[in-house]
Amino acid sequence: MPKKLPALNLPPADSLFSTQADRDDAKREKVQEIPLTEIDPFPEHPFQVKQDESMMAMAESVKAFDVQTPAIVRRKDDGRYELVSGHRRRLACELEGLDTLPCIIRDMTHDEAIIAMVDANLQREVILPSEKARSYKMKLDAMKRQGRCDSAPVLLLKLYSGLVIPFFILLLFGASYIIGMLLLTIVGIEEEYGIYFCKRSRREMGDHRSPRTSAMRTRPHCWCI
Repeated sequence: MPKKLPALNLPPADSLFSTQADRDDAKREKVQEIPLTEIDPFPEHPFQVKQDESMMAMAESVKAFDVQTPAIVRRKDDGRYELVSGHRRRLACELEGLDTLPCIIRDMTHDEAIIAMVDANLQREVILPSEKARSYKMKLDAMKRQGRCDSAPVLLLKLYSGLVIPFFILLLFGASYIIGMLLLTIVGIEEEYGIYFCKRSRREMGDHRSPRTSAMRTRPHCWCI
């Protein structure tokens, strides 16, 4: 029987007539205008996107100058796009009635998208402790699935600090408030008792001055502050 010839891995014909610059340009990420109807939000996105004053200001900026920083998306199996970074920019475009969003299509797995999404959104100016803790938890789970356990202790520290430190701050303020209210209550009770005994002392001595004035002048003989 004739022997089978080994398969030859020949480059495609187009690469034979292209330059290195053309090949580098093909690998370079490009900004594309993608319809908003084809972009889905990231599943279980831990950061809130509200129509607050900051969002209205972003919408006005988009109206005046367009979107300056492109969003990051990845292609899904069904042909649609999953938004990794740019949820606020997408909402700003919707509020201004735009049909497309400038995006960079990046090839990444679901776990890589989680890590990129968390890292991008942690740059926000205002982040709730619950949002930060949930995002760190998602990133930690993704890193564990990737087998990247070298950064797990640091991430765990950030996760627990995002939960424990705000709790202790609230506990400290709560304890201070309770102690302050107790002190005010004790001072009020002592003052009321002082006025009461001063009134009694005034009646016994025939003094017609006001209770507080009497309390101040008869301090050695009554309970007052």
